[in-house]
Amino acid sequence: TFSSRLSSCSNRANAPADFTVSLTFSTATPDQTGSYQLKIGDQTLNGKVTPTSGVKDMQQADLGRITLPAGEFQMQLSAPDAQGQPLMNLFEINLAPAPK
Repeated sequence: TFSSRLSSCSNRANAPADFTVSLTFSTATPDQTGSYQLKIGDQTLNGKVTPTSGVKDMQQADLGRITLPAGEFQMQLSAPDAQGQPLMNLFEINLAPAPK
């Protein structure tokens, strides 16, 4: 369960590339709503959690497109408005090569 804690990980791009970014999540209750920020390198994408019908009902949120240079970068997910309450059950953050 992801709440207001900052989640962070290091990554590496072998070459400059464009990516589409999405998040897969579910919620346990209909009151699990709120906003979050995903910072990838120096770019920030914002999203909102829409409640799902239960923990097994996964939803994909498309956040947009980013361009990354070659090299290491940090990926950080935060939810400053969650105030310690569970925001979502996070399954994955997906960076897929963007079509040209």
